[in-house]
Amino acid sequence: MDSTVLAQQVAEFYIKLRNRVNRQLLDGETPLPPMNAATVLEHIRKHQQDFEVKQVVLLEELQEIRETIMDSVLEQNPRTRNIRGNLSQLAALEKVLKMELLVHSKKPENQAFYCPGARLDPSVRSKGPVSSTTKSLYHYWRQ
Repeated sequence: MDSTVLAQQVAEFYIKLRNRVNRQLLDGETPLPPMNAATVLEHIRKHQQDFEVKQVVLLEELQEIRETIMDSVLEQNPRTRNIRGNLSQLAALEKVLKMELLVHSKKPENQAFYCPGARLDPSVRSKGPVSSTTKSLYHYWRQ
């Protein structure tokens, strides 16, 4: 799934989750903040270390770069109208393709922060972005 589509779906779900959680807060508890699709996408792309997610993000970014390069690989001589390849863009394309294949070849289970069946093992982080010490976040997601 494209990360932008995922971010939109997560943002829509988060609105419901946030409303439910914030209605049940006890005195002194901090409410969950609003989070729109752009913020969710920023978190997916820039603020997590889970390799399974990072691998998808890297592949999406490399695909975006590859598509941009593809738009300039061939160029037309304005005088003769002959079409030829741009050697520097072809070289850049080759590097991006090699990076894509490299990222595809990596097994998530051999990377840092991998935890089978979870997106990020909380035991390897000091504290996540939402405190779970007094709340069962899993319980909220299951509802």
